[in-house]
Amino acid sequence: MQPPDNLTQFQANVRAFVEKTLLPEVNKIDEAEQIDRSLIQAMANQGFLGASIKKKNGGQALPSDHLMVLHKEVARAHGSLENLVTVTGMVAAAVERFAKSDLIRDYVKALAKGELIGGFAMTEPNIGSNLSHVETTITRDGDDYVINGVKTWITLAQIADFFVVLGRTRDNHTQVILVDRSTPGLSVEPIRGMIGLRANMLGTVTFDQCRVPAHYLLGSETQGLALSATFGLHEGRFTTACGCLGLADAALEVMTERCISRQQAGKPLYRHQLVQKMLSETLVAVMSAQELVNRAAEARDMASPDMVQAIMIAKYAASQAARLASNNAVQLLGASGCHAVNHAERYFRDAKAMEIIEGTTQIHEIQIALAYIATNVERAAA
Repeated sequence: MQPPDNLTQFQANVRAFVEKTLLPEVNKIDEAEQIDRSLIQAMANQGFLGASIKKKNGGQALPSDHLMVLHKEVARAHGSLENLVTVTGMVAAAVERFAKSDLIRDYVKALAKGELIGGFAMTEPNIGSNLSHVETTITRDGDDYVINGVKTWITLAQIADFFVVLGRTRDNHTQVILVDRSTPGLSVEPIRGMIGLRANMLGTVTFDQCRVPAHYLLGSETQGLALSATFGLHEGRFTTACGCLGLADAALEVMTERCISRQQAGKPLYRHQLVQKMLSETLVAVMSAQELVNRAAEARDMASPDMVQAIMIAKYAASQAARLASNNAVQLLGASGCHAVNHAERYFRDAKAMEIIEGTTQIHEIQIALAYIATNVERAAA
């Protein structure tokens, strides 16, 4: 799918594909807790997996407003489908910017075509948000690096063909390295039974003396969080914010339809004041989140110094809006909202997961506040 200049037409094209190809499969996806490879290929053929990949590497290099629309529309179908696009963008962001050879760049081209699936292996059993203290080791040995450690809750781990892995060196610096799934010593244990985003195909990935050529290293050693990991995380937070917004929009639509069609005590639900309160709160939250995501998109395109803070605020607001909208949608539907026959039930579960992935709500509250104070301290000192 070639993105037209007109954003409205682009959204219409994406929505048409989502409604025709993705929506009929969402119940199957959720029950099976996996996305069929043929569906992944269909999304790749539409250009979804190459959305944020540079054109020279086979992608579309969509501007942020188009990328936002794409993630919103896909999330309306299923959060795990949107997460597939998000993780692919995260992996590509790390590899594309920091690969040292044409061999590694070929992985990105294969990502865009759907020929390969990548995993972003950061989280560990003892390390979640504090990634600068990862325990996985990356040790230089001649012309190779040797990786040892365990990564867990890794999206797409069950089917990933390669992983972008964050680890620590002997000098206590962090590095990121690409590890092919075929590498001896690499094993994956599937994780199932999640509350939401059930088709994320999570897994625990173990690296036992995995030997990788030195030129698979992405970037250089650093005392903080490796730049290649940082680029991937920023990409993931922005697109997850967009996905949360799509989920919130979908839940608000469920609420709206219910309020108009349902009669209670002889009048439509929307005539009841408590329901009006629920609608008002949800509408304001969703519209506010949209404006904050728009601001983040603009900052991203301009590579603004405020980009990181804008993205964090957008993800925080959009995930909160998704939680509120999905909760109210289930509440208005009553018992039927708690049954899998209604999309609202899945929206509710997925929204909870969205509050955790790419930085929990609490981590965002800490980072947003500290960044705000730091900016004002700098201004006062100037």
